[in-house]
Amino acid sequence: MSYDERSQILGACTASANSALPTTIVGLHGYTQLGIPPEKLVLGLPWYGYDYPCLSLTDDSVCTIPKVPFRGVNCSDAAGTQRPYNEIVRLIQASVSFVQWNASLESPFFNYRATSGEYHQVWFDDTESLSLKYDYAARVGLYGLAFWNIDSLDYNGTQYDDFLTREMWETILVFFDV
Repeated sequence: MSYDERSQILGACTASANSALPTTIVGLHGYTQLGIPPEKLVLGLPWYGYDYPCLSLTDDSVCTIPKVPFRGVNCSDAAGTQRPYNEIVRLIQASVSFVQWNASLESPFFNYRATSGEYHQVWFDDTESLSLKYDYAARVGLYGLAFWNIDSLDYNGTQYDDFLTREMWETILVFFDV
């Protein structure tokens, strides 16, 4: 399972990637170090993200989030709201936000201002961040991929929605092309 990796936030209470590639790699390495062969592993990936309300938002896009304790730590992803990919795309369009890329986490995110005036930061996975994980899974010889959840796409929408849905499914081919 390479999602909800921010369930327990150690350190500063800030918004961050739901499924960062470096964290995914460390997690998979942990299983193989236990002696589980890669060809017996299926990598679960998110087709959703988290929308965090920011208590403060710095000029360099650090979003401080409310403390929501979970299993002994002060912060968790419960400070945010889980949003399916199709909602995130609509939010980007509606808020006229531009998507930023965090190079160290290999994940996209964007900031927007809600009608209440409150700033939010949304971290999610798209075809670019997912293709990096699909490629890694193929290179290390994992058995397959799984997705939470496939109804995060819009299957009955506009031509643009159809394009995005097709793009998400076609990106899976990266796993088979290595």
